[in-house]
Amino acid sequence: MKKFFSYLPILLLGFGLLFSGCIDDKFDEPPIDGEDPDITTTHTIAEVLNMWQPGNIVEITDDVVFSGIVVSSDEAGNFYKTLVIEDETGGIRLSIDQSGLHTSYPLFRRVFVKAKGLYIGDYHDLPTIGAGIGTNSQGNPIIERIPSAVLGEYVLKGKKNQPSPIREKTIAEVTLSDVNRLVRLKDVEFIAGDTLKAMADNNFSANRTLTDCLDNTIDMRNSNYADFADAPVPSKHGTVDAVVGIYNGGLQLGISYYEDINFTEDRCTGGTSGGNCDTWTVIGTSTTVASVDEAFDGITNNQDFEQAGWLNATCVDGGRVWRGKTYQSTKYIKATAYGDNNSEVHTLAITPGVTNIGSKTLTFKSAQDHYTQDNLRVLISTDFDGSDIAAATWTELSVTLAGSSNSNYEWVDSGNVSLSAYSGTGYIAFEYKGSGPGGNTGSYSIDDVKIQ
Repeated sequence: MKKFFSYLPILLLGFGLLFSGCIDDKFDEPPIDGEDPDITTTHTIAEVLNMWQPGNIVEITDDVVFSGIVVSSDEAGNFYKTLVIEDETGGIRLSIDQSGLHTSYPLFRRVFVKAKGLYIGDYHDLPTIGAGIGTNSQGNPIIERIPSAVLGEYVLKGKKNQPSPIREKTIAEVTLSDVNRLVRLKDVEFIAGDTLKAMADNNFSANRTLTDCLDNTIDMRNSNYADFADAPVPSKHGTVDAVVGIYNGGLQLGISYYEDINFTEDRCTGGTSGGNCDTWTVIGTSTTVASVDEAFDGITNNQDFEQAGWLNATCVDGGRVWRGKTYQSTKYIKATAYGDNNSEVHTLAITPGVTNIGSKTLTFKSAQDHYTQDNLRVLISTDFDGSDIAAATWTELSVTLAGSSNSNYEWVDSGNVSLSAYSGTGYIAFEYKGSGPGGNTGSYSIDDVKIQ
């Protein structure tokens, strides 16, 4: 027995060496990009969108499972409690009661949505999935956010760093089929008047308008809570990566990061007539004056605007122009696409030519109603001959205009707009652009125009 125990340490050492030679102490590490859950999809996003009933909020009662790639990020604060995902068939917005979603659902991560028990509706026409039906401060039904506590039961994380689904487009090529999808807009720049501004206003979200060299436009919506709200609107030309949204029928863009604007090229050269319009139909005959002080007291309610020395023009065959309006004894002019059957409304109200324009200051009032987008611009030309609108060079002025933060019909002062950068005889044009049914139908009104 003593002899056996004397060899025991040697035997144990041998077993230890034996087992140490057989044990693999290198454990499998999880894939760096994660794994997809063991779940089978039943629907594409396009098929889910077929369940959407615009204006209604409906419960998804079937076993619906779909997946998509995350194309929005709330890291910079421009998307709020929102996750936008898309697949090869379409895109959809998830409304989630949680901030910091980018930490768990970063850009280009695949996610899987178990939609049974969720609801599909819209937010101002934007297709949205949420967790129920609530009411807003006006008592109207709204779709409620998915609570953070149950988020993991409905939205499952898949692989990260998936290929970006971004598609390159021009402004003119963006359509309703692009809503809730990531696009790269090429050959764009911000309108001149916006390049003097910050990306958002001090206390309000704001639209900044992108244009191209053909004067097609689309709005970019920027939150005043974004970390780039105070950043300057870039003044050059290039590309923008953005998610396409829709608000009350009007298409608009949302960027995740300021760096999604990649402007390194020179701006479009030459002037514009507020669009690539070669033929204008004009009411009126232009004159030249020393100053303008126009309160539109001579207009006729609901009739096309005609005033001595002014021009009222459209570049749409048979299209709408500015009209006279009277409300509670206040007279003004108004442009709108509301109720119009044409696909486009594009009209200019042009002041008489004002001599020695560089010594003058422009002031006026504007109002909007039933806002869809910033449909109004104010332009100046010093080479307009009073007749050929398309041949003139028109430059956008930086002015204060009524916008989404203002109430319907609230008059907003333009501020004192110095015209000292210009010389000779100058013409001011109030340009309205909208579209017909289901488009940018918001209205704009103008009153008390002074150039003195």
